[in-house]
Amino acid sequence: MDDSLPSPPDRSINRSIPRYDERMAPDPNALIPYDLHELDKVTGGIRPGQLVVVTSDPGAGKTTLMLQFLRSAIRQGHLVHLVSLEMSEPDIRQRLFSGEAEVTLQSLDTGEGREPLSDLSAASAMFPGTVLDLEVRGDLELMDFLMLTEDKGDRILAIDCIDLVDPDYVGGNGRTLGGISRRLKKYALESGRPVIVTARHHKKFLSKSPLMADADVVIKLDRPDAAVLDHERSGEADIHVVKNRMGPIASFTVMHQLHYSKFRSLTS
Repeated sequence: MDDSLPSPPDRSINRSIPRYDERMAPDPNALIPYDLHELDKVTGGIRPGQLVVVTSDPGAGKTTLMLQFLRSAIRQGHLVHLVSLEMSEPDIRQRLFSGEAEVTLQSLDTGEGREPLSDLSAASAMFPGTVLDLEVRGDLELMDFLMLTEDKGDRILAIDCIDLVDPDYVGGNGRTLGGISRRLKKYALESGRPVIVTARHHKKFLSKSPLMADADVVIKLDRPDAAVLDHERSGEADIHVVKNRMGPIASFTVMHQLHYSKFRSLTS
């Protein structure tokens, strides 16, 4: 009788299966923080080649939220090409300065603030034309849009109010926006750079918008005190990650400080 132990099973097939290791993990240096702890925890940050959409009702703060993402990207050394279809260049730059230096918009308008000039100078120095290519357009025809998605060097492309590109979409026709949405995604994938856009929310956005279909991350912003100034949740905003290709969906509450052009996490 052979009392020897049985030979171990052949595990050679296991060696042929790649293990999850650091080579499969995203490069942390390639991820851009959203600059909101809860959002970074859910998504990991903005990834190369992603199409990120921020949507909200008019006046809730979607442009301010997008600018906060762009300020974070610039701090990380990225270059940005921003197209605004809704706000003037002075207004955009004021929001950037206000958010970065934590200077109120009112003091920038009136010049009566007591913020240190060094803070303003440092914030201003962050956004020269070589870093932030800012383009303001009263309207954007489809052909102009196609030119935007030609190679922009190493710049992140950001468009404020992408749904204003084609007037037919405002009237309810989403066919043109579908083509625009696919073009944005194609640009992001082929360039390897993120594209960040804002869009006005409407009741069929989550079920019908081509942006919802093509985006990698969709962030819906709700601000309870946008319509009711003395709302019991004044100063709060709800952020809903309603689509996230690389992780879970989630909802969480943050503080809004729109007088400082920023949103803040409730947790450190």
